Amino acid sequence: MSFIISRFKLHAESGQDYVIKPFSANELRAQVRSLIITKRTRDELQKELATQNEDLSRLAMKLLAFSKAKGIEIRNCPSYGRE
Repeated sequence: MSFIISRFKLHAESGQDYVIKPFSANELRAQVRSLIITKRTRDELQKELATQNEDLSRLAMKLLAFSKAKGIEIRNCPSYGRE
């Protein structure tokens, strides 16, 4: 019985994506719940990343347009945080 409880806790906490037979309905529900949460989180993060990439592209285009209008040449700019 404690083996089943331990497996249930592991699935609930870590979201393993496999099923060991025999399994309990609670264990399977916990595993499915965890996989759904992981998928939703991944989708939200991908969406946020796409939005940030779009924002960065727009800002880069504005910077290039501004620098061109002011006659400033942008080349080989060091990355932030690198020495």
